[in-house]
Amino acid sequence: MKRKEQITNLLYFLIRLWRLKLMTRSTMKLVKGVTAGIAAGMAVGYMSKNMTDNKKQIKKKAGKAIETMSDVVDTVSYMFK
Repeated sequence: MKRKEQITNLLYFLIRLWRLKLMTRSTMKLVKGVTAGIAAGMAVGYMSKNMTDNKKQIKKKAGKAIETMSDVVDTVSYMFK
């Protein structure tokens, strides 16, 4: 009877160890995702700070972007005629 209990306890231990390993993997995936999100946020924040420093250049580029989009919409509407 004692041998059977020992085997059962060993199996329970191995199952707990396996679950811990799976939980550690999923936790590491979460940590990697959060780290990537923080890095992306920092990059966007840095770029937006640099962009707001020169407002005249931003207005000029925004005007060009709107003009280009207008041309694209005109071209697409012409293609569907």
